[in-house]
Amino acid sequence: MSILRPALLSFIAFTTTVAFCQQASMPKTDSSPQFGFLKCRADAQKWTADPFDKTDPRTLGANPAKMVNGQFRVIPTITPHVTVRGLLERAHEMEVCTAEDEEFEKQYATYSAIAKTYEQEVSYRYQLFVIRHHLDGQFVKEDEEDNK
Repeated sequence: MSILRPALLSFIAFTTTVAFCQQASMPKTDSSPQFGFLKCRADAQKWTADPFDKTDPRTLGANPAKMVNGQFRVIPTITPHVTVRGLLERAHEMEVCTAEDEEFEKQYATYSAIAKTYEQEVSYRYQLFVIRHHLDGQFVKEDEEDNK
């Protein structure tokens, strides 16, 4: 066991160094990445769930599944404990990631799917707000006036 520990630490240090060097060696332009592909993939992993983890409430229901870092993950359709502003920030990051990690996005369409899910959740929360505060009648009336 004592031999494995230094070898494992060396492997982790090596892979981390290689990953950071790859990201650092990417050419910088005026439109340089805001997040970097490593953050994009890490956040995609963090904001999705393992579909086989039955203890994770994010896996309940029918959620879309996408490939993230070589593993199928589900995109939760409801994100509790994240504000609308937080959802919009996440959606923005995933939209930026579609361009920053273009090859991964072309292959799996993960970032765009996550962004779309967050945008749908924001829309759903707006609808709930309108209904909860009985503004739906006012909305329908103004919509009819605006769209004659």
